[in-house]
Amino acid sequence: MTPPEHIFMGTIVANSAYAVRIIRSRRAPSYGILLLAGALCAVLPDIDSLFGHYGSANPWVGHRGMTHSLLWSLLQAFLVAFFLYRIRVRSAVESLNAAGGEDDTRSAFLLLFATALTASVSHVIADLPQPPSVWHGIPVFFPLTKNGEYVRNGGWGLIGWYDFRIMINLFLGALATGGICGALFIWRQRISGPLRRVLGALVLCIGIGSFIWTGYYISTCSCESGRHWEQYQAEVLESYPGVVRRAVLGGRRIFYDAFVYIRRNF
Repeated sequence: MTPPEHIFMGTIVANSAYAVRIIRSRRAPSYGILLLAGALCAVLPDIDSLFGHYGSANPWVGHRGMTHSLLWSLLQAFLVAFFLYRIRVRSAVESLNAAGGEDDTRSAFLLLFATALTASVSHVIADLPQPPSVWHGIPVFFPLTKNGEYVRNGGWGLIGWYDFRIMINLFLGALATGGICGALFIWRQRISGPLRRVLGALVLCIGIGSFIWTGYYISTCSCESGRHWEQYQAEVLESYPGVVRRAVLGGRRIFYDAFVYIRRNF
C-alpha cells in the first residue's frame, strides 16, 4: 500500500487506543501523543525507500527489506513509545498522580507501546497481499534465512500498489473515529462517564469494522497485471461522486507523490 493508506490505518489504531483509554477511565497518554505514535509507526517502515537502492532485493538496503519485519516493528515501536513517554507522558502522569489522579506510569507506557506496535505491524500485514515484484514479498521474519537466502512472505498479488476503495474506506474510518475522539477530547469535561464509554465502544466498533471490511475486500480481489489494475482503479474512481474523486486524487498527490519526490531527489 502507499503512505496515505498506512497513515489512515495508524490513525484508526491510535483512535482505538484512545477509546480504550476512555473506557478504562484513564487520563494518559494524551490523544495527541497516541495519534502521533500511531501515524508515525504506521508509515515509518517505508523509510527504506530512502536508502538509495529502491529496487534492490537486499533486505539491508532495498525497499521492503528489514524495516518490513516483525523484529523491526518491535524495535521501532519500543523506541518511539519510549521516546514519547520520556519527553511527554511520564511527567504528565506524575502530575496527575500528584493531583490525586489514579493513573500509573506502567499502564500509560504499555498503552503507548501497544499503539505503536499495532500500527507498526499493520504496515507489514497491509503489504503482504501486494504483488511480489522485484522483492518477492517481504522478510516478515527477518533475519531468518533458508538455504542462504532471507525468507520472504507475501507477494500474493491480490491487490495492486494502491486501491481507491481501500483508501476511501480507511479515510472514512479514520475520519469517523477521529471525529468522535476529537469530541471526547474537546468536551471531555462536559460528557458524562457512561456516555464517554459508549462513544469509546463505538470508536472501537468502527475501527475494527474498517479493518474487517478491508481484509474481506482484499480476499475478493485479484491483480492480474499492472495494466488491468490501473484500468480497474479508473473504473472504481469513476463510480464515486466528483467531489470524492477530487479529494482522493488531491490527497494522494500530497501524500504519495511528495513521498516519491523525496525518494527520488534526496
